[in-house]
Amino acid sequence: MAQQTILSDRNSCKQTISNLKSQWVRSILEQTGLDLSNCYSDSEEFEEQTVQQKSLLRKILTENNIVIIEQDEACTIYIQNEIIAEWEKPSYILKSDLSQLDKSKQLYVEAVLTFRSVFDQDT
Repeated sequence: MAQQTILSDRNSCKQTISNLKSQWVRSILEQTGLDLSNCYSDSEEFEEQTVQQKSLLRKILTENNIVIIEQDEACTIYIQNEIIAEWEKPSYILKSDLSQLDKSKQLYVEAVLTFRSVFDQDT
């Protein structure tokens, strides 16, 4: 199991976590050995998939009996009905930094992300 803590402003926290989760899902799928070269952009930065890329990915997942279930900010990935990876719903803590002069920047979110997969290295 791995944990990561991120700090984010209140307005972009959910989108930031959604992007991180999408990158994590991609990482898990790539570790299964699937050829996903046409399903994602070559960029290291997060980019939304095109409709064609999403369609191709759905086809590849169906052909390989892979199911991704997202519910309430959590995500579980199955291969042949066996769980291979889980992303838990993040926990959020609202924090304040009163040293910020701009009141809109005084409040921020600390989010703790917890995830695991069969590909994790046990240390």
